[in-house]
Amino acid sequence: MNIKKQHCHGCRPSRPADESQRDGGSYGAEQRQALPLLPQQFPEVVPLNVGGMYFTTRLSTLRRYEDTMLAAMFSGRHYIPTDAEGRYFIDRDGTYFGDILNFLRSGDLPPRERVRSVYKEAQYYSIGPLLDNLEDVQPLKGEKVRQAFLGLMPYYKDHLERIIEIAKLRAMQRKARFAKLKVCVFKEEMPITPYECPHFNSLRFERSESETKLFEHHCEVDVSFGPWEAVADVYDLLHCIVTDLSDRGITVDHQCIGVCDKHLINHYYCKRPIYEFKITWWLQREEEEAYASSQSTQGAQSLTFSKFEEKKTNEKTRKVTTVKKFFTASSRTGAKKVAQEKIVKQGQLGRERNADNILRDLKEIFTPSWELASPTEEIQEAKAPSPSINRQASIETDRVSKEFIEFLKTYHKPGQDIYKQCKLFLDTMNHKRDLSIEEQSECAQDFYQNVAEKLQTRWKAPPEKVEKAMDQIEKYIMTRQYKYVFCPETTDDEKKDLAVQKRIRALHWVTPQMLCVPVNEEIPEVSDMVVKAITDIIEMDSKRVPRDKLACITKCSKHIFNAIKITKNEPASADDFLPTLIYIVLKGNPPRLQSNIQYITRFCNPSRLMTGEDGYYFTNLCCAVAFIEKLDAQSLNLSQEDFDRFMTGQASPKKQESDSFSPDVCLGVKQMYKNLDLLSQLNERQERIVNEAKKLEKDLIDWTDGVTKEVQDIVEKYPLEIEPKNQALAAIDSENVENDKLPPPLQPQVYAG
Repeated sequence: MNIKKQHCHGCRPSRPADESQRDGGSYGAEQRQALPLLPQQFPEVVPLNVGGMYFTTRLSTLRRYEDTMLAAMFSGRHYIPTDAEGRYFIDRDGTYFGDILNFLRSGDLPPRERVRSVYKEAQYYSIGPLLDNLEDVQPLKGEKVRQAFLGLMPYYKDHLERIIEIAKLRAMQRKARFAKLKVCVFKEEMPITPYECPHFNSLRFERSESETKLFEHHCEVDVSFGPWEAVADVYDLLHCIVTDLSDRGITVDHQCIGVCDKHLINHYYCKRPIYEFKITWWLQREEEEAYASSQSTQGAQSLTFSKFEEKKTNEKTRKVTTVKKFFTASSRTGAKKVAQEKIVKQGQLGRERNADNILRDLKEIFTPSWELASPTEEIQEAKAPSPSINRQASIETDRVSKEFIEFLKTYHKPGQDIYKQCKLFLDTMNHKRDLSIEEQSECAQDFYQNVAEKLQTRWKAPPEKVEKAMDQIEKYIMTRQYKYVFCPETTDDEKKDLAVQKRIRALHWVTPQMLCVPVNEEIPEVSDMVVKAITDIIEMDSKRVPRDKLACITKCSKHIFNAIKITKNEPASADDFLPTLIYIVLKGNPPRLQSNIQYITRFCNPSRLMTGEDGYYFTNLCCAVAFIEKLDAQSLNLSQEDFDRFMTGQASPKKQESDSFSPDVCLGVKQMYKNLDLLSQLNERQERIVNEAKKLEKDLIDWTDGVTKEVQDIVEKYPLEIEPKNQALAAIDSENVENDKLPPPLQPQVYAG
């Protein structure tokens, strides 16, 4: 007979007794077993099992701080289960429980790399003293300061989410593995000019409300951070942005692409820096395969014969596939017809090279990386334009290769993998010459990023060692690629170089006073610093590696700071540095300035370009060049007439004072300059008198014409009527009818005597 049980709402159906006994894990059974054990007694020495890891400590250690979870657990008021061996079990990962016990025993803090994890455990166990101590050490102390700084940044988290959403949307629309967006990061509310004087800075935040509205400007970017009021600068905020995005698992790279040069009012321009953020969503297949293959053991001696044969087969398959990719037709829709004809004509030569490359790749399986080919053999693969240039490049490349090999030997097995990756990248670039310079730049930046990530994640290299390795890799790569990627024919870099040089030559008359340069070249030490700065900025063109070019810019900037410090007897500021840098560029006129700037931007290691003093000085140089290109009369506080005369060479504002001559100059030279100065003054006076005379003559002619016109207008409006001559006038009252009644007029009488 089946009986249907009905239960009221909210009630649980009862369970059979045998079922409760079988599962043994019900709450009621545990409660009935735990009740007889209260209060629980603990021995003086307590054995612990924390997530499978065994610990032993004193009961007093666990009860050291009363307001903690451990003190409450072992106070006797709560039941703690034990394992099969009688250890008290805590259901928590025990990796960092030893650090908790060390603090409870003797107050010792964990090492720096374990602070964050131990802090989370301390929060779980509610150990207040440990939390306080950990918050006062790095990296939590720095994180606390960083969060305080980010608290001053308006809408910081919203901007991060916007960056992620925009990058995700663009990547999905383009169906690409990466997305780019422009981000503006600026610290100050009001825009500044690179040549404004110090007294302008003091009034920057004291403008009226109407003047402030004139400076309201939104740069044409995707996301804009700032302004903020803190000591931290732009590079600190960029580091925070990259760090927070990396913590979310997003691979991000950024570089400065210039400044916003929108003209606002008078001589004010918006000079906010604009950065390009490149967010990569996944790695390429070749990169994943290279990373997966690098996980295997490199030494053949430690492998058995069967494993060695398996490794040889895998390496052969991978390298042959890679070589085939190099010689296959490009899948890009914009392939040039000339390149296709070249491939057809050199088909036989390509097949021979293909076979040679396959043999070389097979040789790499059995030979250490740096013993495969000498640097001279690598150089001979590419043809140089002339024998002399080839010999010079061969010597330098040979030296760089030897230095790179000696450097990699200190890294042992990681050094072999780095050398192989560099060789693979060079081979890829040699067979992809049809790519645009921007696409080659992206390949180089991706290569730098992948190698740096391997050094950090796989080989656990410290930041200093990673930076040193990346500098050597950049030097090795760019020494070979310099003649192909510096000022290529497919770009207009050479045209821009000629335009900048012509512009600087036309501005030879600009004086330090016009730019508000706080440098006195009459001081011998200052004059030497100026000459050294000009030499360094000119020497930049002779370097082949982007890092070396940045070093020249840095040395030039330091000489400028020293010159300002000697002149003012106080440390230089950024407002003094930028106008002086503009003056140095005008005075030195460095060759191929735009090509060098573009070369550094495209192929420099992004970590060096975006951080530190090198990145700061390079950004200022870009601002100086942009200012020179847009220099006008308003920028120098000159009239348009004077500016045009100076630009055409009709006049020059430079005047040599007699007091500025050194004592060794002869009197004839001094007298000559005095006469030239006097002639210049007389010429200006004569031109002024002639202009005034012409103006007066024109005014007289205009006045005469005006008077004549006015007279004619009056005559036309009121014509002159000439009446005939009237007869002799009669008596005044002759026309009066009543004159007859009047007495006769008096007659004059003459009395004699």
